[in-house]
Amino acid sequence: MSHDLRSTLAAAIAEEYQLSGALRSVVKGHNHTFALDNEHGALAYVRMYREEGRTAEQISAELNMLGALIETTNFHCSKPFKTTDGRNFTSINISGFQARYFAVFEAINGRMIENCEGEYRQLGRAIRDLHTQSPLPGYIENRVFEEADFDKIYEYAQRNLQELSQESLRIVDRLKNYNIDAEAFGCGIRHGDVNPNNLILSENKLYMIDFDECDYGCQAFDLASIAFWLEHTSSNQAKMLFKALMSGYGMEVTDEVTASLNMFLVHKQILTLRFLKKYCTMPSEIWTDMVRRADLFLSNVVQGRLNVFA
Repeated sequence: MSHDLRSTLAAAIAEEYQLSGALRSVVKGHNHTFALDNEHGALAYVRMYREEGRTAEQISAELNMLGALIETTNFHCSKPFKTTDGRNFTSINISGFQARYFAVFEAINGRMIENCEGEYRQLGRAIRDLHTQSPLPGYIENRVFEEADFDKIYEYAQRNLQELSQESLRIVDRLKNYNIDAEAFGCGIRHGDVNPNNLILSENKLYMIDFDECDYGCQAFDLASIAFWLEHTSSNQAKMLFKALMSGYGMEVTDEVTASLNMFLVHKQILTLRFLKKYCTMPSEIWTDMVRRADLFLSNVVQGRLNVFA
């Protein structure tokens, strides 16, 4: 980020939010996240939204929903600050750049969760308490994205992921006609990207952060997201940790539940490739390896060879 853009953003935060400090880049992806630091540490976190893919209405829906979510013993989240005139986000304009929306959030100081049963059971309770909140009419309707649609993801894979094996494309093809187990999983608020990078444990309270992907839909997706993470990062402990999470969530991992989660794992794998292809620049050999790994993962899903469900 250029010095001019950074200084303009800092000035806008000071003017709009009455918060002053030094901006420090934390995560630079399709969104750009900064810490606003003072002499005591992080005062707030600032998210500059992606240049495309999020309308003002969708951003407003996310932040209004966050403001309205009720914290419980198990569920906590980083709330957005409001500007001095009551808005929950604003924008900056610099010559030569597209106008960018940004929002400022509470700073939560803590650590990532660890790979232990107790903390994953705690995560399961947090997800349950998020999922059981009312849909918050007026906010969530603007948070239904194309990438959440099985048919759209199938069409994307057929058009843009020809590098996948034919067997993988046939597996994705099954998404077209799949019906979720409505008795096991409800539809409602979902975080959309549950993984340890979006969780902070602070003073024994578990906070969910980064609701940029939150929407309304089948809530099995949140459980599949963490299963996907565990399968790829903690294979030796995946079964133990996922079992603890589902225990906290209050759901037994039956064959019917596993079947529904498997389809969302296929969905999650295609979304991951879509994200990498759209937002990341990488050497061809790394992309080829990513596709090879995706082929193996999709094969393991349908063959029942995932560690997380072993």
